[in-house]
Amino acid sequence: MSEQDKPLENIEALYADAANWHVNTGGETIHAKRMPGRFRRLKWMAAASWLAYLLAPYLRWNGTQAILFDVPHRQFHLFALTIWPQDVWLLSLVLIFFAITLFAVTAVAGRVWCGYFCFQTVWADIFTWIEDRMEGDPIQRRKLDAAPWDIRKLRLKLTKHALWLAIAVVTGVTFAGYFSDIYQLWHDYLTLQVPLIGWVVMAAFIFGTYVFAGLMREQVCFWLCPYARIQSVMVDRNSVIPT
Repeated sequence: MSEQDKPLENIEALYADAANWHVNTGGETIHAKRMPGRFRRLKWMAAASWLAYLLAPYLRWNGTQAILFDVPHRQFHLFALTIWPQDVWLLSLVLIFFAITLFAVTAVAGRVWCGYFCFQTVWADIFTWIEDRMEGDPIQRRKLDAAPWDIRKLRLKLTKHALWLAIAVVTGVTFAGYFSDIYQLWHDYLTLQVPLIGWVVMAAFIFGTYVFAGLMREQVCFWLCPYARIQSVMVDRNSVIPT
C-alpha cells in the first residue's frame, strides 16, 4: 500500500469504530461509583452555591420580599433596587457578561460549568446521593434492581422516590416564589387556593426535576442540552480537558 492510501485507510477505520460505538440511550440504569477526594469536596462546595437559589425568595427587605419579579406590575425588585421596563437593557448587559464569562472559562478550563455548577448536574448529584444512602453502593444497587420485589425493596424504592418528589416540589415552589410572595404562595398551595398557572408551574417543575435529575441524568446532557452541542467549538489544544 502506498503512503497516499494510508490517510484514506485511517478515515475508513475511524468510521468503522464510530459505527460500532454505543452510547447508553436509557435502556439500562448506569450506577456510577461516587469517588471521594479533593474534587468531590470542590464539587459539593460548588453545588452549595445553589442554596442561594433556594433561600433568596425567603429574604425580606423593608417588610417585603427582597427579590421579587413582579410581572403584573412590570417591576423587578432586588433588595433596595427596582428595575423598570425601560431598564431591562441593563439586565441584558449583565446576562451578556455572564455568557461571555462562561465561554471564556470553557475555553480555558473545559467543562467546569457542566461538572460543578450546572443545575442538571447539581440536582442529579443530590438525587444519586440520596440513592446511594438509601440503596447502597453501585454493586448493592444493581443487586437490588435485579432482586424480586419484596417488602424491603418496596420500602427503599418508595422512600427514595418520595424524597425525589419532595425535592422537585421545593424546587418548583421556589421558582414560583420569585414571581409571587413565597410565604403566601406556600399557604395557597397547602390550602389548594393557587390559580391554574401556579399548578401548571408546579407540575412542570415536578416533572422536569424528577425525570431529568432522577431518571434521565446524563442522558439530558447527551441529547437535550444545547450548551453541550456548542462546547466543542470553544476548546482547543490548550484547554484543560478531563481524560
